[in-house]
Amino acid sequence: MRKIRHSSKITRSAIGLLVGLIAVTLLTSAQAEKISGQDLYTKLNKLARTPGDVEFFEKLNKEAQAVDWASATQVDFQGHLRLIKNKGTGLEVNVKQNVYLVRNINGDLYVLALPTDLSETEKEAASNYAGLAKVVASKKDFKLDVVEKEMEGTTYTFARFSEKPKRLFFDLIFGIACGVMLFSVMIGMGFSLTPTDFKIVFKRPKGIIVGTLIQFGIMPLVAFGLGHALGYVETFPYIFVGMILVTSTPGGATSNLMTHLAKGDVALSVSLTSTASFLCLILTPALLALYCTNIEGVEMPVKTVVLTIFAAVLLPLIIGMVVRKKFETFARRSVPIFSIIGLIAVLTIMIGGVASNINLFKETARDFGAMAWVMLFLLTSLGIIIGIVVPKLFGIGNYQTRAISMEIGIRNVVLGMTIAILIQDYMGDFNSHMFIVSAGFAFTMYIAGGIATIFYKKILPTQGREEKREGTEVLSI
Repeated sequence: MRKIRHSSKITRSAIGLLVGLIAVTLLTSAQAEKISGQDLYTKLNKLARTPGDVEFFEKLNKEAQAVDWASATQVDFQGHLRLIKNKGTGLEVNVKQNVYLVRNINGDLYVLALPTDLSETEKEAASNYAGLAKVVASKKDFKLDVVEKEMEGTTYTFARFSEKPKRLFFDLIFGIACGVMLFSVMIGMGFSLTPTDFKIVFKRPKGIIVGTLIQFGIMPLVAFGLGHALGYVETFPYIFVGMILVTSTPGGATSNLMTHLAKGDVALSVSLTSTASFLCLILTPALLALYCTNIEGVEMPVKTVVLTIFAAVLLPLIIGMVVRKKFETFARRSVPIFSIIGLIAVLTIMIGGVASNINLFKETARDFGAMAWVMLFLLTSLGIIIGIVVPKLFGIGNYQTRAISMEIGIRNVVLGMTIAILIQDYMGDFNSHMFIVSAGFAFTMYIAGGIATIFYKKILPTQGREEKREGTEVLSI
């Protein structure tokens, strides 16, 4: 009997010990649960759009400031500082109600601890945080002290600057070059425009009307259908947004060059480009809002898109046209120079953008995948094909059809990449899928355009005759 009782005690003790171990294990695992960088980024972006969640942001910042840095480890990497702005409760939101995140190019995310004295973040301050708001704008070399800390059942990684972030030299040059060249390209396009280019709209409107309807009507719808068919709306929504973005941008000077090489109606191409460039101020943000705002988690910053298009497209275009009117000889002679600048701009942004973000491209390769490259080639190819079929249905001649086809398939990808960079943080595009789609489209459109110029000879013969119009110049990029 004693043995049985003794055995029962041992059994109960063993069971109690086992239950205790399980409880400790579950408690430890619960405490050790760590939120991934992308999940944290998505969570904070969602909270930031909901008025009344200011308290969480304030608490996160307080936890960051209360970290004991004695146990911190040091990390050194290249990445970006990203700012999640809280909408607040209708009142002006102060710095403590926003959250700064440091993102490693491999996807790791750190909550940045702000200094208790916020004057240290001002531009002229003598601290590692000086000019903090400007650090967001570009890729930097970061040196951080990092500590993991639990808050409300979730483990966050908090960080502070151990040294002032330094902008990479190549990234600095690349950023300046992109801005200057994009502005220059549009000024150069303005140099090539004359009142004659706009008179075509009224003299022979069929080509302009059909081309514009395909450009802003059919192609975004094609992107919408293709994105749904491939499941990007649910799986990778920002790839889908990128598809809508590239098909909602106007043609660019590159389409004028490709039309020239394809022996199409360059005058019509230039007129389509200029008309679409003015219309895109309204139509591009409207189409993005129309097709993308119903996607869960996606909120389109229409105002930012409008301001970007105005500053990067319309303003330099108008300046170029004014200069052309007042200094015609100078403008005409400058067109070849700006043609070269334009070619360099496209190549620089394509090659430089990939080179400076090579790790980002590697990290997102499994998301983007081979199918996405097929999709991009299909998207630009469908644009070229639809640009042939629809005009022919309306009885438009082969010479003009070549121009419309190129204008639909070849887009202002520089504008697309610029918009993507500016709005990706606001929208929560953690992996920069919108930028990658725009950059990938820039690559595939040249391939599709080159193939099209070969097939035009068979499917759109002009019988060796090139129709010419006076007063039109080719901006060769």
